[in-house]
Parts: sequence; structure tokens; C-alpha cells
Amino acid sequence: MNRLNLLLILIAVLLVAAYAGWLLETFRGETRQGEQARPHVPDYFLERFAITVYGPDGRPRHTLRGERGEHFADDGSIELVQPRLTVRETAPPWQVQAEHGRILQGGDRIDLGGPVSARRAAHDGQPVLHLQTRDLRVWPPQRRAETTAAAVLTAGPHRLSGTGMRLDWGHQRLVLLANVESRYVPTP
Repeated sequence: MNRLNLLLILIAVLLVAAYAGWLLETFRGETRQGEQARPHVPDYFLERFAITVYGPDGRPRHTLRGERGEHFADDGSIELVQPRLTVRETAPPWQVQAEHGRILQGGDRIDLGGPVSARRAAHDGQPVLHLQTRDLRVWPPQRRAETTAAAVLTAGPHRLSGTGMRLDWGHQRLVLLANVESRYVPTP
């Protein structure tokens, strides 16, 4: 064999080896991506559940109940059916309910979807507060909630409505962001 034939065979072997290495790396990369991309399927579920979160002082801060909850391992979220949230850090507590919801960020955020209704019982001469809105995001640790949807707050005969709302349970403050209308009925 002459040197030219030997050189051609060596180049062919190197090309085949390089191609085999590229194929091997390609399949390894697909396997790694496949391992990272978990399907969004529930890995466990809860039925007719109640979860209570306690503060550092040992007192309950809020309780979340629901008809069904499904946990998803890929993002750590929990999908909720008919969630009911009781915010106990106010006196009296707020009772919030929705059609569906989702727990995110390790429980630091709860998205309540569909029509949302919140109610606080009457106390100390104050009337019942009733809030109607849609798609409410709640941050229980920060004691706040917000929505970009229309919101209506009623207190006895009084009514306050607007589009977009921020609620701070800690400071007993509600802010309507746009298109605000109010009706105040003076007592005789």
C-alpha cells in the first residue's frame, strides 16, 4: 500500500469516529433534555382537604379547604377544585371562595380563578363586607391580594366598584385602580 491509500484510510476512519462521537453526544443530549422535561401530570391528589398554616406564635394564619387538589411534580403546583380560603389574621376572618385555584411558589401564592366571593362578618357596629370579583391572586404570607378584573365591595347599603383591586388584609386597606364608582347611603 502506498502512502496515499494509507492516508485516505486514516482520514475515513477519523471521519467515521468523529461522526460516531457526534451521534453519541446528540443522543445523550436528547436523553438529558427528556429527563428535565417532566410531563405535567399529577403525582398525588387530595380530596375534601383542609390545610392550615400557622404563624411563629402558633396561632392559625389561614386555612385552605377544597373539594380536590392535584399536585404536579414538574412545577410543584397544586390545582384546586372549589377552594375556600379563611384568612384568620383579621377579626373577624375573611372567607374567600372560588370555582378553581392553583397554589404556586411553595404556598406563597394562591391564584383563585373564575368568580371569586369574599365575605367578612359584621363586627363592632360595622356591617358585613362582601367582595365580588374574578381571578384573584392571593399572597397569604404578605396578607395581600389583587386582581385586574372588576371588583364590587358592598357594606350594608353602601357599594364601591372599580376595575383592578389591591387588598391589604394586614392594614385593612382596599384600593380600586380604575373606573371607580361609589354609592353611599347616609343613615337617618
